[in-house]
Amino acid sequence: MIRSSYAAALLLLISFICRVNAVLDHHNQNARLPHHRRSDRPAATRQFLSACPAPVDIPVNATKPNPFAKFTQADIDAIVAWLEAPARGLNLTNMSSPKLTQSDNYIWLVEELKPNKTDVLAYLDRNATAPPSYARVVINEGGKAIPDVTEYYVCFETF
Repeated sequence: MIRSSYAAALLLLISFICRVNAVLDHHNQNARLPHHRRSDRPAATRQFLSACPAPVDIPVNATKPNPFAKFTQADIDAIVAWLEAPARGLNLTNMSSPKLTQSDNYIWLVEELKPNKTDVLAYLDRNATAPPSYARVVINEGGKAIPDVTEYYVCFETF
């Protein structure tokens, strides 16, 4: 009796595994079917798509200069030259110097700062003066007695 229930359970297990394999094989065959392409769409869909062409860029001439414009390389070079002037007293070492070390003062980063939204809206909507352009300059001041990293905000219109 124990042997017959063992044999029945084994047959039931084999039958279950065969059915699961058949189901999985059916799903795998469906997964291998090619995906639909646009050309396989019904004619009504193709007709609708042809009636809606892609948008075309419309050239626009702005009435005012972009207050969010990025600095050009010439702008960045002018900021660096202004900072490297001896009158600033920053004692900067040129970043391209092969002898540059952490114990030197050097410019780490120059990037534009975006103007305040209220200043931009006043400029665009109420004809106020254009907001000034500021640069954020990060300088590694390793030449100090206590080395420091300092951020400076430089108004681009000052030089």
